Amino acid sequence: MIRLAVLSQTTSPLPAALERELAGIDGILHAGGLGPVRHLERLARIAPLVAVVGARDFLCYSGRYPELCELQLGGARVLITHLIGSPPRLLEPVRRRLENDPPDLLVHGQPAAPQIVWVGRSLIVCPGRASVGQAGPDGAGGSYALVEIDGPGALRARIRALDPPPRPRPIGWRWGLAGAAARLHGAAALLDGSRVGPDAES
Repeated sequence: MIRLAVLSQTTSPLPAALERELAGIDGILHAGGLGPVRHLERLARIAPLVAVVGARDFLCYSGRYPELCELQLGGARVLITHLIGSPPRLLEPVRRRLENDPPDLLVHGQPAAPQIVWVGRSLIVCPGRASVGQAGPDGAGGSYALVEIDGPGALRARIRALDPPPRPRPIGWRWGLAGAAARLHGAAALLDGSRVGPDAES
C-alpha cells in the first residue's frame, strides 16, 4: 500500500505543523494553485512532489509543471489536473475521458471545496485549500486529502484538516476605550489650539 497526500491552493502561508502532519507519506500530489517557490520546495523536502499548474500559475510555472499529469502509483492509474468542473457535473473533455479511458484516481484543485466522490470506476478527489490564509472567514484551517492505494480499484481517501491560523489576541474593551478617549482628547486639544503635556502653559 502507498499513502499519498493530495494538496491544492498553497498560495498563502502553510501550516506550521505541515511536516508533522505529512510525516511518513510516500508522495505528494499538487493539483494547482502553486504559490511561491518556497512552498513547493518545502513540500518536496517532505516527500516526492508531483504538481500541475492552475489557471494563475502559468506566468511563473508553465515551463516547469504541466497542465495535466498521468502516472502509475501503487498499480493504479492516476490523473492530476486543476479544473474538471463540479463533480458529478464535469467539463465535456473530462466526461469523455472518464467514459472512454477512466483513471483509477482523478485529482483536481478547482472548484476548491473539499470533495471525495466516485464517478463510474474513477475516484475523484479535491483536497480543498491547504493554505490557512484561504480557509475562509470562520477561521477554520486548511485541508488536504489522504489517499491510500492498494492497487487498481482498491483506493481509499479521506479529507483531513490542517492547523487553523492563529487568531489575533483581542484587545480588552477597557484598554480599547481608554486609548480611544486619549486619542479624542488629543485631537480636541489640537483643534482648539491648546497644548497638552508636561510643557503646557498654565
